[in-house]
Amino acid sequence: MSSAATAAPWRLTDRGIALVLVAAAMLAVAALAVVIPTALQVTGEDYRPAATSHAALP
Repeated sequence: MSSAATAAPWRLTDRGIALVLVAAAMLAVAALAVVIPTALQVTGEDYRPAATSHAALP
């Protein structure tokens, strides 16, 4: 067998770990930027749903 046929083991460098951590942090910040204002709006005293739901007809 040739050496090209064997798969090399994965190696995650410090730069790769940093990239993964930055991507995870960006995703978390984006999620919080949507979830927090929505939660504050929905739990506020003057909240009114934008649309009314209709019960399904039998």
